[in-house]
Amino acid sequence: MKRPYPFSAAALLLALTAPCLRANISISAPTLGNISVGTLVNVPIKLTNVTDLYTWKFNLSFNPAVLQLVSIHQEPLLSGNSRATVVFFPGVINNTLGTVTFTSATLVGSVPGVSNNGHAASYQFRVVGTGTSPLDLSSVVLLDPNRTGIPTNVNDGGVAATPEPSIPRWAMGIAVIGLILIQRRIAARKRAA
Repeated sequence: MKRPYPFSAAALLLALTAPCLRANISISAPTLGNISVGTLVNVPIKLTNVTDLYTWKFNLSFNPAVLQLVSIHQEPLLSGNSRATVVFFPGVINNTLGTVTFTSATLVGSVPGVSNNGHAASYQFRVVGTGTSPLDLSSVVLLDPNRTGIPTNVNDGGVAATPEPSIPRWAMGIAVIGLILIQRRIAARKRAA
């Protein structure tokens, strides 16, 4: 008996495993409890399942009412190839719009790409307001040494900043009354003595 679709099992297997073959780029947002105004927050960008990476580039956007970008640092993902020179460009920061454009790095010369998991870059933000700031990656490009695009899944993140706990007004009132009573008691003791 002749099979009408001899490659159907192979095609099904390929279709089921294809998503696993894609590289992943994700924002490792902080998992701290309460992040308050004034806190410095480090946000690394992580690459996993990447094969033969030679160049990477992406943009990042954030809520400037909650976060202000302080600095951008290269992480050792590409520099793990000890035979290669790495050129890193931190990107153009715009804290008014809440964007960083063209953060990128590339190997130089005829060297193989990197097949590894690790951090590509890290962003240090100062929390300037309360609320939530999405951290969205865009224009993500991963290339191999032949300048061929590497298929990539993008996983965005975010930071939630909470207000400092404030003392309720009634508690402040009780504290003031307590201080007044203590001062009166001290004054009465001095008069009695």
